[in-house]
Amino acid sequence: ALRQVDWPPDLRPHQLDRLKLARPTRQLLLDVASDPQELEDVSMVPERRASGYWFDVGIGFGSLFHELMALVIQAEDRLNALDQISLKYRLDPDQKQKAMGLVEQTVEHPELAYLYRGGHEVFVERSIITPRGVLRPDRINMIGQNQAVVLDYKTGGAKPQDKDQIIAYGEGLKAMGIEVKAQLIVYLRQDPIVVNKI
Repeated sequence: ALRQVDWPPDLRPHQLDRLKLARPTRQLLLDVASDPQELEDVSMVPERRASGYWFDVGIGFGSLFHELMALVIQAEDRLNALDQISLKYRLDPDQKQKAMGLVEQTVEHPELAYLYRGGHEVFVERSIITPRGVLRPDRINMIGQNQAVVLDYKTGGAKPQDKDQIIAYGEGLKAMGIEVKAQLIVYLRQDPIVVNKI
């Protein structure tokens, strides 16, 4: 049975990272859990289940990979980015190796490598405000004067709305006077990764 726990007054619910660093965290969790054994299933970092394939962590992996790729502006950034994410989320060696494999496949893919060589202005996770709402593509490379390539990473299986989503990103950029040269969806669940050009 769960008991009422007083939330620390200076901590907002979206600041859970501070909880994992705070010394009283285990006591806070013990107060919530009726049985200390329940703590075996509690984690303050993205889910890390024992799995033969890293994608089994589901949405936790998607968020982690997007955060990782947001740090990889150029291919040479990948090692530092992976070290940061590995430290932040306490990736075990197997997870770190699998993440590096996906990053390598992405930055070295024949249809994507030019986007990670440098020389472009790059926007990651930036909002595009449109009359229909706010859009947030994973990556926009400005490859020339008012010319862009839009990239969207997908860690799950392909869905019909994926194409609609990246088309909406392109339309948002076109409305801003930017010519969209390519719209690319990168499916990471397959091995090797699959790049769909829209």
